[in-house]
Amino acid sequence: HVHHVPGAGHMLIEEAPELIATIIRRNMNRRARPLRPN
Repeated sequence: HVHHVPGAGHMLIEEAPELIATIIRRNMNRRARPLRPN
């Protein structure tokens, strides 16, 4: 199996909440103000 770099998992845990929040924010903005209506 693959041995991950010791710091990588911790970094992912640290970054994930902000990353998820950014994605959710983008999705909400896209729903509220579509850049290109279909």
